[in-house]
Parts: sequence; structure tokens; C-alpha cells
Amino acid sequence: VGDNESMTVPSALGNDPPAMFQDNLLSLMVVGISLVGYLLGIKAVNMVPPKLMQLMGFVVLSFCFFGLALSLWSVDTPESAVTDRVADCLLFNAFFRFFNFGPNITTYLIPLESWPTPVRGTMHGFAGAAAKLGATIGLGLFWLLRSRKLMCVACAICAGLATLTTMVYSPHLVPVSADLKLIDEEWQEGRVNSSE
Repeated sequence: VGDNESMTVPSALGNDPPAMFQDNLLSLMVVGISLVGYLLGIKAVNMVPPKLMQLMGFVVLSFCFFGLALSLWSVDTPESAVTDRVADCLLFNAFFRFFNFGPNITTYLIPLESWPTPVRGTMHGFAGAAAKLGATIGLGLFWLLRSRKLMCVACAICAGLATLTTMVYSPHLVPVSADLKLIDEEWQEGRVNSSE
């Protein structure tokens, strides 16, 4: 390599090992917190209905986002910066835990119990494509939301639509108990009977 430094990620971001260690430790902590929420969700699957899991997750997430939004307005004073950081860390902790406990797990549970494997596989692709399209449109229109007021209105509309959609389209009011092979067999029998 000689006099030229190799262009690696650490050299591009700076060669401060303590700061990099601290960043990696923080990332590991966030992943650990997320994993705890996911494990709690797995434990609760047979006891809590998926719709209730989603609603609990979204309610906690709304409080977390509300608290984080309030902390953005109070960052102006230096004396509140430390307490705001601690509060923000606790809010992010709850956010990651309940995001994986409620909405993330039920994203897979509800289709798993509702649809047979072939339909699930096809619709999963459509859902992924729709999400990419929505993200692209959102990114393209993000410049319209440069003011705080418009951003708050857009977030409130999204939160309202998400709540309404969850309340209307989450049909599972009992804990998960379906046998997936039984769902697939019933679907296959229905296909055979309809073709005869």
C-alpha cells in the first residue's frame, strides 16, 4: 500500500478506536433491546391475541413517539440536554422493545394463520413491492414536508390511518393456536373440490 492508506470503512469514517468501540457497543445494545422485545413476543404468542398484541404495541409506540417529539422542543436549553438524553434512551428502549413485541411479530403471525403457504408466498412478494413503492414515493415527496407543522400533520395522518387499519383489518381475537398444516390441507381440499 505504501504511503497511501487503504480506503476501508474505519479509515473513511475516522480512525478513533474508542469512538468506534462505543458506537459498536451502542449498536449491540440496541440489537439486544430489540431481541428482548422479540423474545417477549414469542413467549406471548399463545397467551395474547395478535390483535391485542398489535394494539398494545401501537399504543406504546405512540406514547414513545409523542415523548420523543416533546424532547425535540426541549433540547434548546443546555441544562436539560442530559436529562433529555436519558429520557430519550428510555423511550428508544421502549420503542424497540414494543415494536418487536407487537407490530413486528404480528406482521408474520396474522398472514401465517390466515392464508395457506402458496398464497402467503405470492402476497409476501406483492407486499414487499408495495412497501418499496411507498418508500420511493415518500422519499420523493419528503421535500414537501420541510416545515415542522406539515411534518406533524403528515405524521398524525399516518398514525390515524395505521390505527384505523389495525382496528378494522386485524381479525384475530384469540391467541394463536392454528395448525399450519391443517390450513394448507383445507386450502388444497378446497382447490380440488372446486376443480371437480
